[in-house]
Amino acid sequence: MPVSLRKQRNARLRALSEDKMNAFANAHRTQQREVLFEQTKYGERMEGYTDNYIRVSRPYDETLVNTLSMIEL
Repeated sequence: MPVSLRKQRNARLRALSEDKMNAFANAHRTQQREVLFEQTKYGERMEGYTDNYIRVSRPYDETLVNTLSMIEL
């Protein structure tokens, strides 16, 4: 299979994956979920994941690092 075709298919699969991930996250909006926030700091923001692997971003708060917090999505 030519490299150009593989790259096209790869790009389509990545776009589909992104669309499905966004649709899943949107289906859970307004729900309360526990989030495990990680040590990682991105500028002034921190990220964590819900129990069903939805990524959550919020302003950095050192007291939330490595803790479970109930967050409205």
